[in-house]
Amino acid sequence: MAIFGLGRKNFEGRDDTYIEGAMLGIEVIDVMGTYFTEHERDQANRRLGRYKENWRFYHGDHYNAPTGDSGKKSVINYCAPIVDKSADWLMGRGWKVVTGAREDDPLIGLLDFVWQQNGKKLLSWKMAQNGGVAGDVFVLVTAVGEGEETRIVIRLIDAAYVHPIYSPSKDGASHEIKEVLIQYPERVVQPDGSTKLGLYTQYMNDKVVRTYRDREEQEEIENVFGFVPLVHIQNLPVSRGFYGKSDIDSLIDLNREINGATDAVREVVEYHSAPITLIYGAKASSLQKGANKVWSGLPKDARVENLTLGADLGIAKAVPDRAKPLAYSIVRV
Repeated sequence: MAIFGLGRKNFEGRDDTYIEGAMLGIEVIDVMGTYFTEHERDQANRRLGRYKENWRFYHGDHYNAPTGDSGKKSVINYCAPIVDKSADWLMGRGWKVVTGAREDDPLIGLLDFVWQQNGKKLLSWKMAQNGGVAGDVFVLVTAVGEGEETRIVIRLIDAAYVHPIYSPSKDGASHEIKEVLIQYPERVVQPDGSTKLGLYTQYMNDKVVRTYRDREEQEEIENVFGFVPLVHIQNLPVSRGFYGKSDIDSLIDLNREINGATDAVREVVEYHSAPITLIYGAKASSLQKGANKVWSGLPKDARVENLTLGADLGIAKAVPDRAKPLAYSIVRV
């Protein structure tokens, strides 16, 4: 038996264009109708937009649309290596469980066993990577199996699929999740055996766990934990807000400028490999281009020359070299 695990049985999906954005993780659908205020929903969608842009830059997709005849653009991706380097530094040597009690506390061994069962090394690295890109890490803790076969599952969830509502903690120094809407795409098996994507939503507070398929409520069960077993980790805390700051929030604009300068140099180089030819005092049809690209048949006062660019490329060529230490300084690597 799974204690409100996210996996559910297959269900019949619907062609609903309004849920496409939610399945892509770029907007949220309030399937309950009362979960968000209008302001909270707008804030959530802006947060999802930031996640999308950050992941796009991490993956090297730095242009909204290709331009130029070839459709190619120069990309120097600082975002991915900086995030990965930070994750390596943070998790490369692993970490130890500390409870604050004595060193032989049996809870330490138990917690470490649970983490090892869930792939501690790889899971930890993915958590660091998610925090570096999105600024937020969400981990859901559930239990699967029965009796002695019960196993604790630690599941990393894409921050774009998690929509929590917070309440001040008892110590006043942190925040706690009092309810959450987890919403993500799920494969749907149709009656004819074909598959499509549907929207799976799970609502949870300290008393109940409720599931939805597309917009329809499916079931409601008791939350046996008595609290929301979802942990939110801020990559870098921000005092005015619940969500964290990523490693690349301040780097994206600089990376755009680097790519712009680099692409300008690329276009000049490509132009000089096949420049525009100018003909003065003659017609192209009356000229002949012979061996070694020598023009013949020119009238006395005619001339042929290539269109040249008199701009100094030195500054543009120096932009990436000058920007690299600045990028590392911005993200404090």
